[in-house]
Amino acid sequence: MKTIYTLLIPLIAATTTFAQPIQCFFAISTESPREVMMATDKLMKSEFGQNFPGSVALYQEAFNGEQSHTHTLGFTFDNAKTMQKAWGMWFSSEDVILWEKAINPISDNTGEWMTMPLVLEGDVSDDNVFMRWALDVTGDSKEYMKEWTKFTEGAKERGMEMGSYGLSAVIAGVAENDMTHFVFIGAPDIPTMMQRMTKLQQDEEFIAFSERVGGIRTILHQDMIMAIGAWNLPE
Repeated sequence: MKTIYTLLIPLIAATTTFAQPIQCFFAISTESPREVMMATDKLMKSEFGQNFPGSVALYQEAFNGEQSHTHTLGFTFDNAKTMQKAWGMWFSSEDVILWEKAINPISDNTGEWMTMPLVLEGDVSDDNVFMRWALDVTGDSKEYMKEWTKFTEGAKERGMEMGSYGLSAVIAGVAENDMTHFVFIGAPDIPTMMQRMTKLQQDEEFIAFSERVGGIRTILHQDMIMAIGAWNLPE
């Protein structure tokens, strides 16, 4: 796995002007998931981790098709200034060096993205299972956001249980044939998620929404991921 220090140097300069939440995701492939979880938990329970000015979550890719990564490590910061402070701490921490020594031999970095949440509803910390749609928005992104917001707000008004849900734009890490946006919905467990997905697929308004945005976006892949560790969550 590449060190996060190496991956983030160009990202810091690109984000210093934003004054809104920023998320960074690092996808890894490992055949030692228990060791990855234990090393990350140890890091985040250290003095460094407890003082790290951002929330951190480790996700297991439960079903992600032919994609190579098995886990995703996510960081959420209130704004770019907080992110700058966080990575300054990261680069100088002895605890991080020990974490990297434990992680690097057993994992490979397969991708990284910096995203800006455009819509974030509900309490993500209440959910453990997430359905995520990676999108390539080739048309008018504002029009897509308008249509997506119209659908989600209407779904809530009709009594559809959504859990946490959101829409994010990728602002760094975009490659050819890569996602430009992603949307997600959350649920506390797999049975609840399957109930919500069944209702969603049968919802006539969802079918109409999909037809309206069919020429604006392409669904690259649809994944189910599970949160297996979370630290420094907002109270």
